[in-house]
Amino acid sequence: MPPTTVQRFWAMVAHFQAGRWNAAEIASSLGVTAPTVNSYLDTMVDVLFVPRLTSWIENLKKRQLKAPKVYLSVTGLLHALLHLQTEPVLLGHPKSGASWEGFAMHEAVRIISADREEGGVPPLGDARRRGNRARGLLRRDTDRA
Repeated sequence: MPPTTVQRFWAMVAHFQAGRWNAAEIASSLGVTAPTVNSYLDTMVDVLFVPRLTSWIENLKKRQLKAPKVYLSVTGLLHALLHLQTEPVLLGHPKSGASWEGFAMHEAVRIISADREEGGVPPLGDARRRGNRARGLLRRDTDRA
């Protein structure tokens, strides 16, 4: 992948922070296919730069969201990609809430995984039910979110 494409892809991932992953939208901007963009994301997930919060799919009778959410694992990297260099700029940016959500999610995973014998990170999920969101809730008994 050419360096300019990598830079554009990183910037696009930053703008999707804490949002639903839309490979088709990014693919059209990069001039590649959605499977290619998903392979780029898979690479970033594999090297632990971007955790992927998969959808919760336990009860099939309720409305389900299947698109995963993505987070940059380093808040400072997110801020650099979004050109958020000062606190006032950060607080006035539309992604300030998403930045906080990503930080809080990573801290919850870090604390919970420190308690586990194996040291693994539990799979995380996201559910939507009747307009209410249950986001980032971790259940110790099943290692589900």
